[in-house]
Amino acid sequence: MRILKLLVLSVVVFSVAFGAYVSMPKKYKYQISDWYARIGAPPFIDAPDLLEAENQDELIRSLTARKFELVCTGGLHREEKISELDDHECHSFINSAYDNIPASLVSFFFAKRKLTHVRVEFPDTSFNKINDFLSRKLANYPRLDQMPNHRINPDNYGKPLRVWVVKAGIVAMSGEGTPNRDVVLLWSAHDPATLRALRR
Repeated sequence: MRILKLLVLSVVVFSVAFGAYVSMPKKYKYQISDWYARIGAPPFIDAPDLLEAENQDELIRSLTARKFELVCTGGLHREEKISELDDHECHSFINSAYDNIPASLVSFFFAKRKLTHVRVEFPDTSFNKINDFLSRKLANYPRLDQMPNHRINPDNYGKPLRVWVVKAGIVAMSGEGTPNRDVVLLWSAHDPATLRALRR
């Protein structure tokens, strides 16, 4: 009888929880779905200053061996691209990045089978941690936004961008957090078109 009561209670609890989930606004449904998908996802620890324009097939094989569950898409529409030549994108859920900083998603963009961009997304609550990490990790690299004659466009929310020139590309991130908006770190391979897009 006790086991039956526990079973009935479990069904009731599940039904209430499922009913609450179904009636939630889409925003919160997505947050719960993303949280569930990140359980057991791997960390992304590739240093932003050491990324380079790797071969698409080799990078995908390497990431798959590291347990990244990649979802890949070709024939990208304009709004799905970061730069005009991008023709392929792969993304995977992650649970953290770099110094065990909570993160949600990493995306890889390719053009003509070469890596062009890596975008890492963090919850807004991770802003201070990723900001501190980049300030330490990239301290010895020049800042494009601090150079004379380089006026850099703000992010989509009007916040200033910080842009580092690293070994094989540039690293960009907002200089200020925006409440309830993901923090995005973007690495881009050296590309004149990307630099033009960043400038006013």
